[in-house]
This record gives sequence, C-alpha cells and structure tokens, in this order.
Amino acid sequence: MKIRVGFVSNSSSSSFLIIGKELDIMKVTSKMIKEKRILAIGGEIYEGNDVFQITEIEELAFLKALHKFDSEHEFSIVDTYVYSGNGNSGEIDVSKLPRVGKVKYFNGYRDYHSSEGVSDLQERYDEDGEISKIMQRYLRAKKINKIENNANIDRI
Repeated sequence: MKIRVGFVSNSSSSSFLIIGKELDIMKVTSKMIKEKRILAIGGEIYEGNDVFQITEIEELAFLKALHKFDSEHEFSIVDTYVYSGNGNSGEIDVSKLPRVGKVKYFNGYRDYHSSEGVSDLQERYDEDGEISKIMQRYLRAKKINKIENNANIDRI
C-alpha cells in the first residue's frame, strides 16, 4: 500500500496541460496525424492518464475500432496547439492559437507507462483480440481505397 504525504520525487507520472481542439476520432485522417500534433488522452493507468501522440496509421485505426467497439475506454482526441508536461509552470505561444473558434484545455497527470505504439494499445485495451480484428478491417479498407484511387489516376 502506498501512502503519499507531500512531494514524492519517485512518482511515475508528470503533470500536463494541453490546449487544443477536441476532434471526433472518426473524422481524423492519416494526413492529419502526419501534419499536426494529434494527442490521445485516455483514462487512468497506474498513477496517471494514458496520454500519447498518434503518429502511426495503425494507432489511429486501433483507436477508431476501440471507439466503435468499446465505450468503456473512451479517449479524448485533441488537435494540439500547446502541450506542456514540465510541471507547474511554462509558457504559451499565443501565435499558435487559432484566431477564430473555441479551444479546450486538458490537464492532469501523464503516466510514464503511457502507450507507445499499437502493441501497447492492444495489450492494454484488447484482451480478446476483437478490437484488433476491427482495426485490420479498417486498414484493409483504407488500402483498397488507396489502390483504387491510384488505379483511377493511372487511367487518366
């Protein structure tokens, strides 16, 4: 049993502040994850939240499958303008914020064991492999669309 009193220096989490626009995971594209900093903020794991940047199409496909299949593990998906994990202070470059529209802020503690790739996501959120099956169908559909689009370009 852990009991915390005051500051703990060996904690496995760090505080974070994220400012950005919350996105619908089903509208996030592979182009967006290449051009922007899209973060996923999940529920609690160990001593903080599961927070990571979506960088691979497989991670995106897994999160879309998880969204469709499992409402217990909801993630907030954020087009990030500001991300700070440096404790209690930091700077915000307001030139990065959009001039129109609303932004949200998210704060909490990011666990150092946060997901780092699709294998971590599968291990953590897909005990019976059902979400991975849906993910594979999504990836196959994307590849078929890409092949068909390239074939149409070749015909022109």
